[in-house]
Amino acid sequence: KNFFVIDNFYNSPGDTRKCVTYQLVDTHKTTGSYATHEILKDFENIIGNQLSDFEIGPTVLNGRWKCVTQSAPGCGIVKSSFRWNAILFLTPDPPPGTGLQFYRDEHKDLNNIHIWNKTDFISNKYNRLVIFNGKIPHMNINNFGNNINSGCLFQEFKFN
Repeated sequence: KNFFVIDNFYNSPGDTRKCVTYQLVDTHKTTGSYATHEILKDFENIIGNQLSDFEIGPTVLNGRWKCVTQSAPGCGIVKSSFRWNAILFLTPDPPPGTGLQFYRDEHKDLNNIHIWNKTDFISNKYNRLVIFNGKIPHMNINNFGNNINSGCLFQEFKFN
């Protein structure tokens, strides 16, 4: 299986969002890690396997939060070196057409999205966790908002 989509992942998403936006302060920056042993166990239960390389600690990138806005430059199509990536969306009422776009792996040019064939699309939805095969080419599309309160707030994880 290449995708797992879990709605209503956090029990108190409003409290989590409030805490993160207070600490994040600015868009296009990231927080320290919010990866925990509890999240690791949740992911293992969802995937059905024991996971490795799930780093936990204040200085690691796994579990960090980020907010991007419509002014953020697109990062192009990405293929991860990790078997699994996860994105947790935490912006209330995101605009339609925002989310994760996946592509067929047939090109080496990751910057020219016009030559890639789209496959799956998973919409951005408040408190939605998407765990996916990180080796599948993918891209966050249609960034939105102008600041920390209206931009696309998400948490990201990478692991094997």
